[in-house]
This record gives sequence, C-alpha cells and structure tokens, in this order.
Amino acid sequence: MDYNDAGRSAALPATVFTKSAPRLQQRITQAITGPVETLFYTRLRHHLDSEAPRCFHGVVDARRMTALMLL
Repeated sequence: MDYNDAGRSAALPATVFTKSAPRLQQRITQAITGPVETLFYTRLRHHLDSEAPRCFHGVVDARRMTALMLL
C-alpha cells in the first residue's frame, strides 16, 4: 500500500491480509478454533519471538460461528 505522509510517519504496514471463514464447514471449525486463534493473535503474539504475522484487529461472532482477523 502507498500512504500519505501521516501514514508513513505512523509506520503503517506495507501489506495486510484478512483471515476469515466464509463457508459453512469453515465456520463450524471456527466455532471451536476462532476464539482461541483470535486470542493468540490479538493478546499473545506480540509477547513471542515468532514469525507469525502481526494482528491489527480480530473479532469473533460466536452466534454466526465465524471470525475475522486483519493481519
């Protein structure tokens, strides 16, 4: 991505991607793993010396059995 001066000064990332579960089978799996994975990326990842991507935002919708992460 290309940023203006404010974005460059804020050291915003050059790339981002999303991780989600659009199909029913994936959403059923996300009902189990989504909260744990989102917790890892949003609360634990920054404490570890790991090559896992940085998470800018993660949300879980337990009623719809889905999750979305902006990495």
